[in-house]
Amino acid sequence: MTYRPSIAERIAWTNHFRTASDSRVLAALATWADPMTGCHAQPGIEALTQRSGRSRATVLRSLRRLEQDGWIVATVRGHSQSSTYQICIERLAPSG
Repeated sequence: MTYRPSIAERIAWTNHFRTASDSRVLAALATWADPMTGCHAQPGIEALTQRSGRSRATVLRSLRRLEQDGWIVATVRGHSQSSTYQICIERLAPSG
């Protein structure tokens, strides 16, 4: 059996984020994503704000940067549903 690092570990090993907040928001987002594929993360902004320990404005800016830089793909839903995010795990460091 081969050890597969979690998405959170791989995020911690990756050092090409624009800001420390970006990696923190991505790590918080990973708690809602499928642990193997990084798909189907659907947190509310308030939950993501609380989990990341960052302000709402910082989380929104980080999500925008993460999407622009290709770390996540966002599918925007209607105003009554949250956006769904997919973490692009192929961009993350494979080992520490």
